[in-house]
Amino acid sequence: MDCRTRKSLGRFLKAFGLLVPGVWLISGCHLQRAPGLAYGTDPYSTNETRTIDGIDLEAISETPPLPIQEAVEQNRFDSIENATMEIRRPITLEEVRSAALSNNLDLRVERMSPEIARETYNAEAAKFDQLLAASIDRSEVDSPTGLKTSSVLSSVGLFKPMPSGGEMGVEFFSQRYNTNDPFVSPDPAYDNDLKFSISQPLLRGAGFQTNTHSIRVAKLQSGIEAARAKLEAIRILAAADKAYWAVYGASMEIEIRRQQYELAIRQL
Repeated sequence: MDCRTRKSLGRFLKAFGLLVPGVWLISGCHLQRAPGLAYGTDPYSTNETRTIDGIDLEAISETPPLPIQEAVEQNRFDSIENATMEIRRPITLEEVRSAALSNNLDLRVERMSPEIARETYNAEAAKFDQLLAASIDRSEVDSPTGLKTSSVLSSVGLFKPMPSGGEMGVEFFSQRYNTNDPFVSPDPAYDNDLKFSISQPLLRGAGFQTNTHSIRVAKLQSGIEAARAKLEAIRILAAADKAYWAVYGASMEIEIRRQQYELAIRQL
């Protein structure tokens, strides 16, 4: 070992000898023994760190404690009797259904649709009803020669459209003439006619299918609206039944819970 190595090793040993006592002194300043414990005793091995002291609840309570039976009776009065409804009226499923159908606004609207569709069907079917027509015309003619002529034409007729597209009718005409011409006789004069007519298109608008198509469509639409109204009523009844049995189930559950509570109170 040369001289330089020996000098380095000597300086290292000297520094190590000074470091160890310093660390021991610093560590000893932070360690304090618990009062009453001998040196070398573990402070965490005593019973004080492994037990919990009891608390005197009566000493720190602001109100005197109640006996168990009195506390149970008081709690029973507050939670059961006060929560019970004073007025209860039983209601049947039929009453619920009747109230749901009579007070539902959507159903009232749906009930109007079949009536509208029925009136539409009646209007379409009425295009083949008989038609009674009447008219009266009066005319006067004054000529430069001083002759005056007046006439009154009146008519009344009955017409019947046919599903085939045609029409038949009967008309009665009555006409009365008046004139101051001395060469015309008789004055006044009357003319009466009876007219019977029937018409049938051959191409356009002819045929039963063409003329009754709108009636069939209106009848089908009336059936559709009636079915929709029934479906809406069934939907409302189903919802009312569901709500009724849900409330019934909830009331039965409350009754069972109340019985369980009373049984638990009696078993205390």
